[in-house]
Amino acid sequence: MIERRGPDHGVYCAIGKVNGVEVYCPELKLNGGWPAPFLYDNPGVSVEWKLSIGEDDFRAGPFVANLTFYFLMLLMVEAVATAIFRRHQTQ
Repeated sequence: MIERRGPDHGVYCAIGKVNGVEVYCPELKLNGGWPAPFLYDNPGVSVEWKLSIGEDDFRAGPFVANLTFYFLMLLMVEAVATAIFRRHQTQ
């Protein structure tokens, strides 16, 4: 799976209190999936900077979009291969 950071932010640590206000250090979340990321790191629950289907945030919409993309790519490869095969049969 292709992994990258962003665009979502998550809180990975607490710096401490400044003037009685808790200060956090947000960072870009690790996400995985291509072309659309569908698995996002959940810093408070899972091992940080490591994607896992059971512990991290799974987004069904982008996952279905990825499946559709790959299915269309397979259909396109099949159409091209069929056209090439038919062209060679007629010659």
